[in-house]
Amino acid sequence: MVNYLVAEIMPRVWQKRPGVQLMIVGKDPTADIRDLCANPQITVTGTVDDIRPFLWKATAAVVPLVYGAGIQNKILEAMACGTPVITASRALSSLRQVPEKKFWLLTARMSFEWYFTADR
Repeated sequence: MVNYLVAEIMPRVWQKRPGVQLMIVGKDPTADIRDLCANPQITVTGTVDDIRPFLWKATAAVVPLVYGAGIQNKILEAMACGTPVITASRALSSLRQVPEKKFWLLTARMSFEWYFTADR
């Protein structure tokens, strides 16, 4: 997911918004993920003690769901921090809408590129 994001999506985002920074926060990134730091627009943190400071500063949280069903805690953490979430639709299958609450939840069927390039 990270390699696809960096190779296919981010170049289109950077074309329209060159100041966008990508921060990859996650446990034990592989060598090829760590090597992405060669791009000055990408930061790879590896394991962090607390994800919240990163989510508070983020424009959006990308949460890939490769397998399983239900909702991942990563999505709930981002939502609790008020951070918009971009994820696969199956990751939201157990999430019910909360009356009078609005969340930015974008699924893989929606455009990641649109989120960062749309004039809102």
